[in-house]
Amino acid sequence: MALKPSAFQACFEDWIKRISGIPTDGDLDIIAIDGKTLRRSHDRAAGLGPLFLVSAWAVQRGISLGQLATA
Repeated sequence: MALKPSAFQACFEDWIKRISGIPTDGDLDIIAIDGKTLRRSHDRAAGLGPLFLVSAWAVQRGISLGQLATA
């Protein structure tokens, strides 16, 4: 609660831009895409199915690019 979300987002985006330059070895970055279903995340009483997540990972840089809940 001590962080201002907009200030944190701006700093994080600046940091990502600085480390995401073009690779110097000439190779392209590999982006790994992964999907998962969270066990026991459904709610039968409410008629809701399980939670599905898709994530992207920059392999050479070792950072997560994002995660998204999907239908």
